[in-house]
Amino acid sequence: MKILPIIAVTAASLIMSVVVSSASTIAAPTLTAGTTWTVDDLATWQTSGNTMGGMSVTAKFSDNTVQTLIWGNGTGVTGNPFIDQGAWSLKTNPMAGNTYDYSTHWDLVNLTGKNITSVVLEGMTDPNGYGTVFDINDITIQTPGSLYGRTVTSQDNNSALNVSANYSNLVALEGSNVINGVSQPWGDLYHTLTLTFSHSTGSLGFGNEIFSFSTDTDNVNSHDAVPEPATMLLFGAGLAGLAGLRTRKRK
Repeated sequence: MKILPIIAVTAASLIMSVVVSSASTIAAPTLTAGTTWTVDDLATWQTSGNTMGGMSVTAKFSDNTVQTLIWGNGTGVTGNPFIDQGAWSLKTNPMAGNTYDYSTHWDLVNLTGKNITSVVLEGMTDPNGYGTVFDINDITIQTPGSLYGRTVTSQDNNSALNVSANYSNLVALEGSNVINGVSQPWGDLYHTLTLTFSHSTGSLGFGNEIFSFSTDTDNVNSHDAVPEPATMLLFGAGLAGLAGLRTRKRK
């Protein structure tokens, strides 16, 4: 049986409640509209660790050290920001597995001696190329061609680890869901996934362990950032203000 998330829409953001059967505690993922990215088309809904090359992965550590790496097809990311310390890495297992399948999971490994407090995955990094997006589809909102998706679920047995997930920066499909001449997001595809970690002991992040999770991705062809609705409203308000000022000067 597939358990589907329930979505409630608010003016500020979308909040998703999802049932997760796992040992780690994952808070209900939050959805933030952010900046809309418009893509030419969906390349494929069936993606794997071998087809997400170019995705940016940023890890933040408990001493505020930050390291950003670029995902390699078939290799994921591996970094070592500390001298004489172990490495951290993020890979899918297996690398060729479809990210929608529960048999495929992402392994975040931290052997650096420092706690990882958060990880940010930014799916699209090349403004003229091939990119990856996160699909949280719950049937009621579906970008044409994207099929099903799902949010973060835990696949580990660390009962002391608390995880919060945020999907941000909606993705729109060019020529689809057009309102007033502008392609609008359907609400199921996101550019960015942020995972934040804490421990039941009160410490921030996790160290010297592995966090395994699942989340679905799609691949897209090319993209350009477009202003958020709030930005457009402020721009419009500014133009209206200038017009009013000019009218008063004429009087």
